[in-house]
Amino acid sequence: MTKILVIDDDDSIREYMKTLLELEGYIAHEAKNGLHGIELAMELQPDIILMDMHMPLMSGMVAIRTLRESRKYIYPIIAVTANASIAEVRQIIDIGCDGFIPKPISNNFTQLLKPFIKK
Repeated sequence: MTKILVIDDDDSIREYMKTLLELEGYIAHEAKNGLHGIELAMELQPDIILMDMHMPLMSGMVAIRTLRESRKYIYPIIAVTANASIAEVRQIIDIGCDGFIPKPISNNFTQLLKPFIKK
């Protein structure tokens, strides 16, 4: 069963993504900020992380950089952002993201994860 960690400070967005993932049969875990997300990622080793980029305490950018530099988390990290400018997408890829999903989250967002899920 594929485990996915959703890291987003917005409760409604996080719960919406979690619900959609669970309806598709994924095991979904959640964290409210980058700091808690790093702790859960190291503990759970999820198959994919969905990371909001703009959060208090620790931004998604810092959390991703921390995970990648630790070399203890090697699975795909997908940025979830409302600010998908060309500059931000480049920065997201440069820090170690494997892709991005734009906000607002659509009902079919789980289809965007398919290329990152190992069979």
